Amino acid sequence: MDLNVRANLSTAESFRIATHLHTVLLEETFRVTRWKNKDAVFHGGTSLKLAYDSLRLSEDLDFMISPTAHSSLLSAAKPVADKTRLIMKAHYPDCQIDFKVRQSQPGQSSVDVWDVRWTHPNRRGKVLVKMEFFRVDQDLLSEYSARMMATLSGGEALRITTPVPVAEIAALWSDKVKAIATRPAFKYRDAFDLAFIANRLSVSGTYPDDAKLTDNLLRASSIYGKTPSDIVKGLQQYLEAGHFEDVSAFRENMRHWFDADVYHSYDEAGLFESMLYSARSEVEKGCRLLEEHLENSIAAGLKM
Repeated sequence: MDLNVRANLSTAESFRIATHLHTVLLEETFRVTRWKNKDAVFHGGTSLKLAYDSLRLSEDLDFMISPTAHSSLLSAAKPVADKTRLIMKAHYPDCQIDFKVRQSQPGQSSVDVWDVRWTHPNRRGKVLVKMEFFRVDQDLLSEYSARMMATLSGGEALRITTPVPVAEIAALWSDKVKAIATRPAFKYRDAFDLAFIANRLSVSGTYPDDAKLTDNLLRASSIYGKTPSDIVKGLQQYLEAGHFEDVSAFRENMRHWFDADVYHSYDEAGLFESMLYSARSEVEKGCRLLEEHLENSIAAGLKM
């Protein structure tokens, strides 16, 4: 990557820089805070990339944090920002790292956001990374399935060696089903992630039984203040809208989330089509499990 020549920021460069930012920000956040399991959990699409080897680029770093961890969040911002600038400037001389903190407002939001922007005088364009810290009730967070991971990798020798509490992949299954149900607009990247998770669970022989999946779905719903009925309604809406049958739209959308070589290898192998159908199957399963839970709850109520 020759930063001595002025040029447009290429897609490949953007992917590389974003992944580098992800690894540095994650490492420094947990090095500074020393958060452990039950203090915070790293989850979402970027956790799939760094902890579970997904090749899809994800823009954000998503965390759930306890009220106690939240109390130390603001004081951690400056040392994290300072070390991130130092490391990134060593790798990309003369780059600029802008770091903006947006605090949650009591009664209005439970999410704090750190906006990070990479720019360079010899590159037209920018790389944006957003870190979201969702404050969660301690009891709910303590029940969430996560484990400390000692080593995570962003590829190209980018390794995170500070232990990080990461969501178990079975918990990420329920998170993705919940996300599909509750987003205001359908996002194909959720479908890819859900299919990736299902494949990892199947290949490893750790795909949970229906009871465990139901428990995880109910927990994910509670964390985000949703009812099982909310999730069922949202899933049915997107199943009926035809998104899971539109392979062309899925393939085109996936171009934005993969290195060109990886995209073409996936596309030529027909993986995008099979993954979209797999995602539909997982969404149908989530819908069925919650419908059965609701039916059983009604039946149990009638017997009382």
